[in-house]
Amino acid sequence: MLCERCSAKVKPVVVFDVDGTLARYHESCSNFVRTYWGMPTVECDWDGAGDFEAWLGLSKDQWRQAKLAYRQGGQKRFMKAYHSALSSLHSLGQQADIWIASNRPWQRLDNVDGDTRWWLERQGVQFKGLLFGDDKYGDLVEIVDPNRILGVVEDLPDQFDRAKDLGLPVWQIARQHNSHPTQERRPRANINEVQMGITLDLVRWDNETGEHSGIRSE
Repeated sequence: MLCERCSAKVKPVVVFDVDGTLARYHESCSNFVRTYWGMPTVECDWDGAGDFEAWLGLSKDQWRQAKLAYRQGGQKRFMKAYHSALSSLHSLGQQADIWIASNRPWQRLDNVDGDTRWWLERQGVQFKGLLFGDDKYGDLVEIVDPNRILGVVEDLPDQFDRAKDLGLPVWQIARQHNSHPTQERRPRANINEVQMGITLDLVRWDNETGEHSGIRSE
């Protein structure tokens, strides 16, 4: 495929969410806010049903105060990673342009962009584009030709639904925090299955465009 503006060859695109997909956000946030309010930390086994703050045992005001402290204190820089997801991202990045799409708000006088870029750099993530905001997938299709987008990897059901409504090939990555039946979407898979599915689509891209990305079809 050639760029409509400059006629240069362009790669297919694979998109990854950050919190809950690449990073263990719920575990990190749970530990912080419970410590913030002097509560013992517990294993984060929330399944996505109901409000997260209710599961944490907090009022909405307590949740908002602690979450603001979590963000302003740069705690997202120190979230643990889902290493298997990062491994899949690195592998797919050898054949496709990686885009990062986050729900984190960007038009704020705080450290959202800096914290996000710091975490991604620390994990060795190389990306072509980075988007922030609640309508990240709507913004994505305004920037990237949807025909180039071969895979979107997302954990949250509402964001999955938005991507699907836009006609994007989206996968819900199976996590504890989206395991309640009300939170599950299809296709839903572990990261290895997601990678295999997107890899097959990359092979099809090669076959249809005649541009070889380094994947061999046996």
